[in-house]
Amino acid sequence: MNKFLLKIRDVLGIDKAIVYRCSGIMVSTVGGILTLGLIALFFSSEEQGVYYTFSSIAALQVFFELGLTTIIIQYAAHEVVHLEIREDYSLSGPEYHLSRLSSLLHLFVKWYIVTALLIFIILLAGGFVFFYRSAKPLTVAWQLPWILLCLGTSLYFYMNMILAFIEGFGYVKETAKIRVIAQFFGLCVSCICLACGKGLYALGGTAVCYSICSMLLVLKQKYYKMLLGVWRIPISSRLSYFGEIFPYQWKIALSWLSGYFIYQLFNPVLFAFEGAKAAGQMGMSMKVLSICPSLGICWMNTKIPLFSMLIAKKDYSALDSIFNRTIKQVLGIALFSLVVFIAMLEFAASLDIEFNGVRLSERFLPFLPLMLMAVSVFVNQFLSSFGIYLRCHKQEPYMWLSIYLGAACALSTIFVTKYFGMTCMTLSYCLIIIAGNFYGYRIFKQKKMEWHHEFIQSNETDNRNSNV
Repeated sequence: MNKFLLKIRDVLGIDKAIVYRCSGIMVSTVGGILTLGLIALFFSSEEQGVYYTFSSIAALQVFFELGLTTIIIQYAAHEVVHLEIREDYSLSGPEYHLSRLSSLLHLFVKWYIVTALLIFIILLAGGFVFFYRSAKPLTVAWQLPWILLCLGTSLYFYMNMILAFIEGFGYVKETAKIRVIAQFFGLCVSCICLACGKGLYALGGTAVCYSICSMLLVLKQKYYKMLLGVWRIPISSRLSYFGEIFPYQWKIALSWLSGYFIYQLFNPVLFAFEGAKAAGQMGMSMKVLSICPSLGICWMNTKIPLFSMLIAKKDYSALDSIFNRTIKQVLGIALFSLVVFIAMLEFAASLDIEFNGVRLSERFLPFLPLMLMAVSVFVNQFLSSFGIYLRCHKQEPYMWLSIYLGAACALSTIFVTKYFGMTCMTLSYCLIIIAGNFYGYRIFKQKKMEWHHEFIQSNETDNRNSNV
């Protein structure tokens, strides 16, 4: 029996990093369900409106992040691969790579301190202006909860940078474990606030708790010694922000912004043209459908430091071997979870399961639109995986494709929904995603051949010169 389980584990490629990542997704999912129930039980309609408005305004911090944590992981991994991490968490190796790693840490620590302060000030001031100028004066006490949320959002933003560096050093499963533990305690704080009638403090309390737990775990595991040691390394060879990072970062930023129009525009458009019921069905369906690829892509995300290190060593055969195995695991997990979800939904529909007088199946999209969105979600796993592979080369070849997809999805969602309805909208979206993945695969093959061929050619030239 043990041998059978070990064989399944090897085939699926499950390791501790993936277990912790998936656990984090499950904690978030369970937390979302609990939060919905507690809000329905303990919130007034005004408090509910303020709560979700808090969440929407605080989400603007994503426009300050713009893929920087991914950049930190990749650039740190590219330097750490040339170094040795000792048992006492000190680093040794070539001065050039030690210096560049130290300059990277100095750059982003300063960057994130300034940006975290800006997030706090802008959110705090913007929130007070927004709520005081609302059409109807609020009767709930929102000021202190809002200040707490602004503080928590800033701390959360900064701690993600610290965890990104630790992950870039190769501690993937360790950072995943820190995140899931912090998420769990954050969920506990949220539930306590909601159940005790202090629901508006839940979002800020969760963010502050997550940040404090993350910091305590970093201190307990002594990762701070490693970061402090890197910080103290004299900088003789500096990693240039404008020369090396910015040409990559601005492309990543545009790709992230395009993602809003690819994934987030359905609900407001459906609300405008089809009504609240259709928007609610799409929102509920996409909430669950997004969990399925999130579980699968964990297999790929946990390999980002490894891919970056292999690329830095130019070990492309090992890189391709691991990537090819991992993408099969990603697709298998995504397909399995999507099939299980749709089968369970159809089973519930056949039994006419109801909640509060409403059939469960009516909370989700009808079968055909649901299937079209499920196909889109599954197909997009290819492009997501190709993107991770290519971006580990510190390049962003998908920027223009992301912009085109964002524009096409936005125009299609608005126009097709207005004149042809939800089913045609999901069909057009599915076709756009499929076409985008075909083109994305072409870019993947082209860039892979171009970047790796240059190295192979230079090696062959060196071998010929040495033989002569």
